[in-house]
Amino acid sequence: MAQKKSIKTEVSTPVVEEVKVKKVGIGSRIIEMILAHPEMTNKEILDKILALDLSKDKNRPTSYACIAWYKSDLRKKGLIGPRVFAKTAKVEAAAAK
Repeated sequence: MAQKKSIKTEVSTPVVEEVKVKKVGIGSRIIEMILAHPEMTNKEILDKILALDLSKDKNRPTSYACIAWYKSDLRKKGLIGPRVFAKTAKVEAAAAK
């Protein structure tokens, strides 16, 4: 008796990869602004952030303390320099003369 040969065909299904969209929130905007202008005060940064159109982020407001936390975190990571106090800067400038 003749044996039947079975032909196996494999059908490959295309692999679909999920693309994750990174959301840009208030935190990343604050970090970008601090890195671009490290000399700005927390109040100035807060005013600029609040002036932006943040209609998507109405449920996540920011505050002065948030800006201070981000600045502190960036200092710890070494991405921005140490704080410069106005009084210390004046004393050092006067001593240099």
